[in-house]
Amino acid sequence: MSAIQSLVGLALTGGGVAMFPYTARLARQRREALSWPKVPGRIVHSELVDVPSNGESAPGTIPRVRFQYQVNGQTLESDRIQWGPQVVDATDGGARALVSRYPLGASVSVLVNPSDPSQAALEVPPAGNTTMYYGLGVGFLVVGLLLLLAS
Repeated sequence: MSAIQSLVGLALTGGGVAMFPYTARLARQRREALSWPKVPGRIVHSELVDVPSNGESAPGTIPRVRFQYQVNGQTLESDRIQWGPQVVDATDGGARALVSRYPLGASVSVLVNPSDPSQAALEVPPAGNTTMYYGLGVGFLVVGLLLLLAS
């Protein structure tokens, strides 16, 4: 049992350490997106899509939202709701809430990266996401080290 405990401890410790640069990158992306200019946009696609089980995940409902916006006379499209990792709430209620927040034809404010206008999003992720990832990293690290010390 000690060898398995050591392997699990190493894996958790490594995962915990890896969470820190990942989370720092997310925090940087969030700060950058907060300073991006906003341009007017329009929702051009908004629907719920049922996703069947693929053997690895349960069936669910996901939102599909696309929006158009213009920068320097060029019309662009994106499907990025939040800048950063796309976390999809596959529950029926979460997907419906997102589609109802962004109905087809709705006018929206689009955050646009001034360095690369093809990068755009409708929302900036909440600061709590970063805190959660740091917390997971610390948790993995602590549990992993405790397992290693106990083996």
